[in-house]
Amino acid sequence: MTDQQRIEILETRLADKEQALQSAFAEIDALRQQETENAEIIGDLIVRMVHDMNNLNTKIRSSSTTITHALSDVRGILVTIILHLTPDQQQAFLDLAERAWQEKSQATGRVSLREERRLRRALHTELEAQKLPDVDDMADVLVDMGIYAGVQPFLPLLKDERQEELLQAIYGLVSLHDVVQWNLNPAFGRIVHITHTLRHMIVALLENRLREVRIVPGIEQVLLLFGDVLERRRIDVVTHYDDIPGMWCYAGLEIVWAGLIENAIEAIGEDGTLEVYVVRQGTEVLARITDSGGGIPNAIRARLFERDVTTKPSGSDIHGAGLYLVRKIVRKHQGRIEFETQPGRTSFSVRLPFRRNA
Repeated sequence: MTDQQRIEILETRLADKEQALQSAFAEIDALRQQETENAEIIGDLIVRMVHDMNNLNTKIRSSSTTITHALSDVRGILVTIILHLTPDQQQAFLDLAERAWQEKSQATGRVSLREERRLRRALHTELEAQKLPDVDDMADVLVDMGIYAGVQPFLPLLKDERQEELLQAIYGLVSLHDVVQWNLNPAFGRIVHITHTLRHMIVALLENRLREVRIVPGIEQVLLLFGDVLERRRIDVVTHYDDIPGMWCYAGLEIVWAGLIENAIEAIGEDGTLEVYVVRQGTEVLARITDSGGGIPNAIRARLFERDVTTKPSGSDIHGAGLYLVRKIVRKHQGRIEFETQPGRTSFSVRLPFRRNA
């Protein structure tokens, strides 16, 4: 072998090692970039969760105040009025309180505003037939207590000149059920979700590895989380799912679904429809979340995915991942997110590559 041949061999080896070294540097840069991105996601997640916890703390304090005031009002009325009622009136008071509590406890959901108006009109007619005073206010209070008909057993109470105070006492007792059902229980459920997310999601993000995920059960779990909010706001949920097998994804998709569903709930407000559509389209999975709200204002459409932009109104009772964080997680999966909006229908579509192996 000549010296020239030896030189060429050494140069080839050197070039191979240089290429391997450049590949290693590129891999290190990619890992560092991924670590930085994960740190940003975790930071944003913690900030939003802390904000959510502060809102929940405010709601729990407010509920505690409501309970205290309700019990104080009931105590005062019981001491000053009910002890002076006739036996028939006392029994009517107890029967009405028991029925109202049972109606609240057995209700499977809240009636729609339209149905509530119909029930109030029917009750108003029944009260008028009994020649009772102040039937408008009386019908409002009784409907709020879940009493829509059949007031005959309570007439000794309703005909008393102090019926307004007595009804308010019963309403105060029954309102405790609503405070627990619609404020405290959802708040406690949300706290459980937050602690679960912080414990499991952050660990998974730090691991930065692909894992097998089933998209539909993940979305269903988020819908279950917001079940109380959806029921309280009388929002119908319509779903269509393809049978999609597990696919390899990074951690964080739960944050995507929660953020989009939260935004949809806030956009609807009350008495609307939330549609969730998940299908396989070739090499992609499409998840589309559609709300019947008023649409996204023109002023923020171009900036919708910026860090400090929010679609939620001031004073919203739920706050989760913003669209900035949602898009960051989608992009980490080499996916994309798009939206279409108009009054009465806004859709966010998430497209993810369908990968069956890591």
